[in-house]
Amino acid sequence: TDELRPAAEKRVKAKLVLRQLSKEEKIEVSSVDVDLELKSIADRSGRTREAVAASLGEGSTDYIEDYLLRRKTIDFLVSQVQGK
Repeated sequence: TDELRPAAEKRVKAKLVLRQLSKEEKIEVSSVDVDLELKSIADRSGRTREAVAASLGEGSTDYIEDYLLRRKTIDFLVSQVQGK
């Protein structure tokens, strides 16, 4: 487990930095964003939105919100670097 610690610490730090930046830049994820992501996953997998949500379990909305927030924040950073 000591071998995995540096990589895990790096991931946690990156997530914390992205979360802080999203707060500072007021980047948010709406329920519509979450619904669209669930539908996209469902379409790609050939399942219904409800089946996807059920397979992800109780925390599916939280997990997807966290994922989308990180993705939106990274997109924001990329756009800043590209000067858009």
